[in-house]
Amino acid sequence: MSRGSGKSARLGAMASQMARRGITASAVFAIAVVALVVALPFIASTQLVRDRIAQEFGSWSGYRVRLNNAPSISVWPSIKAELTGVALLGWGEDDSNPVLTSEKVEIDLSAFAALGGDIVPTRVHFHQPHLRISWADRDLPKPKSPAAGKIRWAIETARSAIANDPENPNLNTVPAGTIGVVEFTDATIIDSGDDDSGIELLTSANGILQWPNFKSSMTLAASGDFNGETVAVDMRVEQPLLLFAGGAAQLTASVESEPLQLSYEGMADTRDPFFLDGQLQTSTPSLRGLLEWLGADTEAIYAVGNASLSGGLKGQPGSFKIEEAEIALAESSGMGALEFAVQDSRPAVSGTLAFEELDLVSFLSALAILPAPSSSGPGIDISSPAIGRLDLDLRLSADNVTAGPIALSEVAATVQINDNLATFDISDASGFGGNISTGFRVDRKSGRDSGEFRLLAADIDSGAFASALGVERMAPNARGKISIILNGPVDVPRLFLRTAGGSVAATFDTGTIADLDLPSFIERSKAGGFFALGEVADGTLAFERAELKASVENGVATIEKAEARTSDRLISLAGIVPYIGRSLALSGNVRSTVESDDVPENLTFFVGGSWNSPFISAILTPPVTE
Repeated sequence: MSRGSGKSARLGAMASQMARRGITASAVFAIAVVALVVALPFIASTQLVRDRIAQEFGSWSGYRVRLNNAPSISVWPSIKAELTGVALLGWGEDDSNPVLTSEKVEIDLSAFAALGGDIVPTRVHFHQPHLRISWADRDLPKPKSPAAGKIRWAIETARSAIANDPENPNLNTVPAGTIGVVEFTDATIIDSGDDDSGIELLTSANGILQWPNFKSSMTLAASGDFNGETVAVDMRVEQPLLLFAGGAAQLTASVESEPLQLSYEGMADTRDPFFLDGQLQTSTPSLRGLLEWLGADTEAIYAVGNASLSGGLKGQPGSFKIEEAEIALAESSGMGALEFAVQDSRPAVSGTLAFEELDLVSFLSALAILPAPSSSGPGIDISSPAIGRLDLDLRLSADNVTAGPIALSEVAATVQINDNLATFDISDASGFGGNISTGFRVDRKSGRDSGEFRLLAADIDSGAFASALGVERMAPNARGKISIILNGPVDVPRLFLRTAGGSVAATFDTGTIADLDLPSFIERSKAGGFFALGEVADGTLAFERAELKASVENGVATIEKAEARTSDRLISLAGIVPYIGRSLALSGNVRSTVESDDVPENLTFFVGGSWNSPFISAILTPPVTE
């Protein structure tokens, strides 16, 4: 054997021996690591004193901790402390009104921190907790703030940073801190009220809050029962510490429930007062149902059906405005700006809205001005249960408006409600080829509601107007002017037409009256007796001018003047028309305005029957002799 081959053998043996030693060392090291990991919880647990769990939990939360039983600790597969009969209380306060109570609290602890004797929660799970909140600051509901603790210390540090630079606070001085994950099961949130009586706001709540450290974002996903409906809440705050310290932070939140869907994205500022500036979207399948669910006084609300509102939100909970608002209410959609406020526990709404299409009756019903369409019947219903419960001041414009059979365009209107008055006014609108202004008001005097309805139509097509109202029979087909003013009590809104008083006036230029053959009418009158007006309907009466004046009282229109002037005759009527029963009791006259032998100097007649079926009884007078 050569010297070279022997040397190679010795080197190979040495390499093999080193490899075996390396593998052995690695195995020993791995076993040691595994042993350390397995033993770590046990080692860490020996550093923990059970009595310190409550103390450190209090330091973490900032509240004084009261336990009914000593904590128990499990060490495998991780260190976990279990506390039962837990109460968190304010320092220096008695035990009567704890901020939070929980049947059981499970706390996952950092094993590495425990090696140094520290208790650092990484997950806290509250079972059946009861959290008490209050509206003491009248801006945001929240629990009583802790007087000490790591969270309180971090908040105070952030507050100082905000004071030094409100627009760009420096959080580098905020101490490091871990919040971790907070879970809760079957939780109840209680409004403690001014007298600490306690009202359950949210029950059966389950959720998880994640806040890894003081400088990270915070998320919350939770659901619970509010007033009998399940509500799901999702929220994310980018810099929660700033928000808690009285600064501004980016907030994204959503609320999902059967009565309400809401989302918000923008800034939240907790400086006094609390302020929001962002985009809001909200909708409900039933406005009345939503208000009932929220505990509002729905006696003042007729509204049923869906509604939605979105736009740029600015303000605080008690006073805010929606810019570039998009609103859908009672099947009508509009855009504009709205302001909301609560004054003396009464909501106030003001703003300007523009619509392309507006269903006026449904819209006013939603605002508690008119009864809902489903309950309306013939006639005019004027009422407003919202008087004294709501302050409303809206300016409306619409390209096209429908009000039952009435169609208008280019409408400008106002809606107002306050302590003693509810008004709706269309100051200007185009309709039936002319111009229309109309409105009504309900005035509460001495506890009694008095209503007024007003209509002024100029240069309109009276035939189209009468057709829309369903009173085409014997209505003039001409351009003219109509004025209606009615006043009366509205204690029982549906009786308004039966009890109202007022006036009706109309004048018409050259036109026609359909279904009236005047020569046949004169011939039948000459024959005496009575006949149905329908028997002389095969013709059209052309007139040069027509005029009507009537007074209204207790459901009866008294015709003071009703004249139609033709080229050679003057036709006049007078008497009463009980419009509730739609009957007739009129006396009429036809006389010649030129010399003619076709008609007696004075042809008088009586009109009776009903609107739908009038009859004529001629009253012939002997000719006047020299």
